Amino acid sequence: MQASDGNFYGATVNGGMYGNGVVFEMTPAELSPISTTSTEYRGGEPFSALVEGTNGFLYGTTVDGGTFNDGTIYSIPLGVEP
Repeated sequence: MQASDGNFYGATVNGGMYGNGVVFEMTPAELSPISTTSTEYRGGEPFSALVEGTNGFLYGTTVDGGTFNDGTIYSIPLGVEP
């Protein structure tokens, strides 16, 4: 998705430091992972498309993680550093 800051954002199911997926940012110059899911409570394997809120955050869901390991909803601020 292209966010209001002009950059492109997306999520992967696999990859990243713990193998549970990443949220990434792509500018015309580079592709940059900005979030690596790490623990079951934070969630793993991003699943849904990202949605930009009016508050400057991106929102998405994961398949794994959370209290009962049924997934989580997460948010990441636009422009966060890797």
